[in-house]
Amino acid sequence: MDLLIGENNMKNKMLLILFLTFIPVFSFADSGTDTTISKKINLPGIGGISLIFKLSVTEWYKPVQWSLIAVAENDTVFYDSHNDSGIDTFFYDKGFAGDCKDYLTCKNKWYLEEIVNFNVDTIEIQDAKMRGLLKENSMQNWGNKSEADKKLWKEFWEYYKDKPMITFSFPDTPVVSQPLRVYYPSQKKFLVVYEP
Repeated sequence: MDLLIGENNMKNKMLLILFLTFIPVFSFADSGTDTTISKKINLPGIGGISLIFKLSVTEWYKPVQWSLIAVAENDTVFYDSHNDSGIDTFFYDKGFAGDCKDYLTCKNKWYLEEIVNFNVDTIEIQDAKMRGLLKENSMQNWGNKSEADKKLWKEFWEYYKDKPMITFSFPDTPVVSQPLRVYYPSQKKFLVVYEP
């Protein structure tokens, strides 16, 4: 895995992009293929997290099933699984999964290259405007649903008041990312801080 660091001039903060790369072990002619890609990453403030991407293909002309699991200290801190029957026909659209020309090329690009790339961004302590937006959005989406949620929300924001926040957005489809999440060590899970 390569860790690339670049400067985001507009917001003057570091943007970390994780590229999980691998060499496909099967071709589109194969059927009944299951593949697991596992990478371990170390991130500031979080420590070691293993990302496990599982891809299940019965036939490449049928919808793909996949799951993404994040494990920290033997605990599952994130899990998401998909049966992509709802988006499968979109792979016929040129450009649905980037610069691709046909159904199989688009599926190959998404499932074997793009799906395991996701952005990681650091929200610095000084970025009061962004933190205010995240704080307000998280309160509206989960921070006031129950007394337990209110308590967790307050503890989360108290914990991060003097620490940088490392945000993640995991893949969903080629055109949609999941909500922005931050890992909360005391709960051993990713909490949503922004959901449009």
